[in-house]
Amino acid sequence: MTVPASDSATTALRKVAKRRAVKQLLRCRLTDTDSLVWTCCDNVFDTREAVSRHVLSVHVDELRATEEDILEQLQQGKAKAERPQQEEIPPKYQRRRAPKGNSDPVRLDCQCLETEATAGSVLLFYRYTHVRDPVAVASWQDDLCSRLGLTGKIRVANEGINVTVGGTVAATEEYMEELASSELLDGLSLSKSHEGWHQRRHTFFKPSPGCRHVFDGLSVKVVEEICPLGVKDWVPRSMRYSILDGSSAEAEGCPKVQGLPPPQFHQLLEEVADKDDYIVLDTRNYYESRIGRFRSAICPSIRRFSSLPEYVHRNKDLFTGKKAVITYCTGGIRCEKASAWLMEELDLPVIMLDGGIHNYIEWVKGHEPASQAEQDVGSHPHDTERPVQSLFEGRNYVFDARQTLGVDAVAMSPCSFCSGPISGDSYKCIGSGCHLLVLCCDACHESCKDESASGKYGVYCCGTCRQMDRADLQDDSCEPAHLRRSRGRSRLCECEETRRAQLFGGENQQGVNC
Repeated sequence: MTVPASDSATTALRKVAKRRAVKQLLRCRLTDTDSLVWTCCDNVFDTREAVSRHVLSVHVDELRATEEDILEQLQQGKAKAERPQQEEIPPKYQRRRAPKGNSDPVRLDCQCLETEATAGSVLLFYRYTHVRDPVAVASWQDDLCSRLGLTGKIRVANEGINVTVGGTVAATEEYMEELASSELLDGLSLSKSHEGWHQRRHTFFKPSPGCRHVFDGLSVKVVEEICPLGVKDWVPRSMRYSILDGSSAEAEGCPKVQGLPPPQFHQLLEEVADKDDYIVLDTRNYYESRIGRFRSAICPSIRRFSSLPEYVHRNKDLFTGKKAVITYCTGGIRCEKASAWLMEELDLPVIMLDGGIHNYIEWVKGHEPASQAEQDVGSHPHDTERPVQSLFEGRNYVFDARQTLGVDAVAMSPCSFCSGPISGDSYKCIGSGCHLLVLCCDACHESCKDESASGKYGVYCCGTCRQMDRADLQDDSCEPAHLRRSRGRSRLCECEETRRAQLFGGENQQGVNC
């Protein structure tokens, strides 16, 4: 929302924006922090006053553009402070998506994907954009998805929207059609009236094979952040400039966030493979990176995204002397927010993978070599360019019953029990309140299957988890078991102790096989 220039509140914000813009431009030109020397336009300035006069007189357009960017962020921050209070949000948009103590399913029990006729589609997309009325958007999404028979998870906040939904192909196509022409996605040229709309729509919504059964119903929530980073009261100066969005970068010479599509990201990884002045950072959770990751990536032992800032603070030496940070995640939403924060926190350029691992894998699939039969009849649907050797190894973890997607048939880490390859489904620990993903082959799952204190059948993540669960089962107190479990555990299991030791002890391993 643009406030009239005559508005006194905007006038005050503009003064703040101009001061910050000048500071930002001066910081970009500071070449010697000890002696306070600034360099600009082949001139050297040894006083702040001199370089300030130069910037104000010579770089007027750059200063104005930076000022407008900062003003927009300040206005969005003001709007965020004026967001609806929790009690104004309808209870239906505050509910947990699963009962306390439960977690998302990791097994798909339907047969929808077995035939083309019954297969559906799953969409995965987000957008950081100012949402004036999150409750109204949530209500619209709730009604639309219910009408189309879509299931999934939708999160709406003042900062944007985060969506993953599944259903029939016809339903997801109609959903994309309605979203493409909405104000929420204005400026992305996704409607059919724009040239190239089909490819842009595929890149943005990221459809993949699935169905409505990959989710346990529909969950729509109004939240403070669509992707919680865990940094209180932080409002980014700016998000990335994206090839898809078509917006411009920050002032030349300043640290910035750049989004690269899969081909350029792939090329960049190849170019920096043997260099130590770039750092590749996986912004996902550690159980995701155990299943699949890019080569040479640093994979923090975090169990939730909001722990990433603490990891960075504890390991700032990893980023010292680097030219840039390269980030990636599943679909882009986490690394986009993380990249904006990293840029400000580390004062370094950040390069992120546009569309995440999902779009990278789709690009790799599009460059698979054609079979001899396809070459003979010329029916190969993929690109005719040379085949691409994927730099992403293993599988891409997704937060639904399909578990993983990818080119490789097996997960990157071996079975936790026999150390053999995992080509089938993974499982979740049956320990009360644990839910940790257990990398386990089908044979070990059958041979190690046990019964939990809550009556579930499956495997435990470690022996300590089983011992605690057994103790809960043998508790002879009069208190019901479900109430004892709701209080939480008195100590950590072996897996969690190992993970925390790596996270807080500064061990920067690429994964933990617990």
